Amino acid sequence: MGLAIPGFTAASTLVAEPTQQRSISGLVNATIGATFIVGPLLGAALYEISPLMPVLTALWAAVAALVLAWVSPAARRTRMATLH
Repeated sequence: MGLAIPGFTAASTLVAEPTQQRSISGLVNATIGATFIVGPLLGAALYEISPLMPVLTALWAAVAALVLAWVSPAARRTRMATLH
C-alpha cells in the first residue's frame, strides 16, 4: 500500500482542474491519513464479529470503489481523453 500512495496523489491531480489541484491533493492526503487511523480500528472491530468479516468488508469496499470510479464523470472524461 505504501508504494501506491504517490500514484494515488498524482492521479487525483490529473482529473482535477488546475485551480482545484491543491485542494484535491489536500483532500486525498487527509483521506489517506484517516484510513491509517480508522482502518485498523474498524478491522479489529469487524474481526470481533467474525474473522472473515474484515476480508469481506474490504472486498465490498474495493468493488464499490471500482464501480464508483467507473461511473464517475471525471473518470469517464479521463478515459475518453486517453482513448483519443
